[in-house]
Amino acid sequence: MTDMICHVPRHGVVAVGNGRDFAAHALSTWTRTSVAAGALATGSVRAHVEVLRRISGNPGRAFLGGRLTAGDGALTRIDVGVSAFDAGGCEDAPTFPGALWSSPLIVGLPTEFAAAVVAGLTAGSPLPPGLLTVDQAAFDFMCPSEPMFERAAAVLGAAIAGFEPEKAVRVVVSGW
Repeated sequence: MTDMICHVPRHGVVAVGNGRDFAAHALSTWTRTSVAAGALATGSVRAHVEVLRRISGNPGRAFLGGRLTAGDGALTRIDVGVSAFDAGGCEDAPTFPGALWSSPLIVGLPTEFAAAVVAGLTAGSPLPPGLLTVDQAAFDFMCPSEPMFERAAAVLGAAIAGFEPEKAVRVVVSGW
């Protein structure tokens, strides 16, 4: 379920939701890192984001979902679940419709996009301390790209960490 669709003219469209398991996928491995944490948060929050950006008429899309379990340390641990296939080897992967475009998304995070997810999560404002687990992912078979996953990760980080999610999402999308 999408809770908010945010359109930023000339930049893109983002759907943000409560993180239901739309794109939970079989995980082959994890990419893990830790970064300095920002403001404290309490409890646990789950969110998902889908981003759409038209580039030369082609829709660039990516979907990510995850959970932040708040902690009290000085670090945020980031765990990104990676699929066992690359973008070219996804013939048997399941699909789901997504919220922003008519063609379905391929469920999974291809190995070549894991670093882009970490880069997007760590590029913006510091995340709250705790554990951020990215365990949902999907991509557009026609135009999979590292920049789209990096953008989706930046929006996911803003949505999970932001106390005003729409404002945080608009700031991130305006920077594209």
